[in-house]
Amino acid sequence: MKVVIQLLFLVIIFNIDTTAQVSRKDYNLDFKEIKNNLPIGWHIIESIGYDIGIDDKQLVSGKPSLRIKSNNEDNPGAGVLIFDIPHNFEGKFLTFSAKIKTEGVSHDGHVGLYGHIKPKVDFKNLEKFKINGTHNWSDWEVTLELAPEETDKIEVGLYLIGAGSVWFNNLQLSVDGNNYTEAPVYKPTKDSIYKFNSHVPTFELNNKNQEFLKNIALIWGAIKYFHPSVAEGKWNMDAELFKFLPRILSLQSNEQQEVEFINWIKSFGEIPPRIKNNPDDNKTKEWKLKTDLTWIAKLSYSDNLKKTLFQLSEIESPIQHKYIGYFDGPRNPNFTELSYRKASVNDVGFRLLGLFRYWNIIQYFYPYRYLTEQPWDEALDNFIPLFHRASTFPALDSAYLQLFSKINDGHAFATLSTPSNVSVL
Repeated sequence: MKVVIQLLFLVIIFNIDTTAQVSRKDYNLDFKEIKNNLPIGWHIIESIGYDIGIDDKQLVSGKPSLRIKSNNEDNPGAGVLIFDIPHNFEGKFLTFSAKIKTEGVSHDGHVGLYGHIKPKVDFKNLEKFKINGTHNWSDWEVTLELAPEETDKIEVGLYLIGAGSVWFNNLQLSVDGNNYTEAPVYKPTKDSIYKFNSHVPTFELNNKNQEFLKNIALIWGAIKYFHPSVAEGKWNMDAELFKFLPRILSLQSNEQQEVEFINWIKSFGEIPPRIKNNPDDNKTKEWKLKTDLTWIAKLSYSDNLKKTLFQLSEIESPIQHKYIGYFDGPRNPNFTELSYRKASVNDVGFRLLGLFRYWNIIQYFYPYRYLTEQPWDEALDNFIPLFHRASTFPALDSAYLQLFSKINDGHAFATLSTPSNVSVL
């Protein structure tokens, strides 16, 4: 049965796209529109050995049900009916619910609903509840986390694994507790082209552009966490990095690069005057970790750029920041980042983004940075070459694990590659 479950998941992932002939105002969740005994907009996936169709003898509130029935008593397969949602919703959560009735579902099988936000954003089903045997109508639901900026497609489905029969009725779809017809639809922006491709061309790494990359990482992190316009959510700093990398790497001199850096900082908006209050002397003595800005003085540029960076770092952080928040209680930092689950490991832009993100998070928010064996600003020198050439999953896994080991903290970990034998459904 585990093999069947794995095969079912593969079928669900790789099914061909179909165009749902329904409008946003009517996803045909009540099965009112029927063609060839199937609800319009829904389609069957594989499902050999199963009958799937409308059963007007099983009514709920006068509405017919959708039935999936195995044709034999020992069916090792799966019957699946899916619906491709034609919109990408704004919001935090999507909930798909239905009433379900079962009859004689085999003990090693189960029935349920599932939702899949592709690519690899979220997937939920009812497997853990092991709904089998014979049961009268009951309510079930799955709730998925939305990530519209990372979503290609949203899909929901009904399934029976194993033998028996199952009926579905009263299907509902909601976004953040509201009916889907009231949910706002995500509108792509000009930065959406960077959703799955950084568009950073491959390049040879040498001493000169390695130093450039280190400076980009440092200055990009300062803009990301200190610039008020970025904090307000006016800029996508991942996309800005991808735009900037090819331009800066094409320059030949420090003078040209410095002008480009200054113009880059100014492009995010005017830097307000210094507004941080001088901290109380007694409080200063109690601090274990202070913002480390020594890297600014070490830059091989003029005082003009350094002055701009120091001015940027002295701005009081707003209460609401696009990329950083704090949990209640211990006030541990909570980072808001896109995951880019579909990004190719061959994309050098995304590999460098991962390194730059992690380095800046440790630089500005890790409370034990001062206890690392190696000065943290030296980590970029060591890891830029490693991430630059890590164009396979094992190599990238190794690069991250080596990076994590530098902070000497057992809480630093990741599950980066996805083994082919992992079952999700």
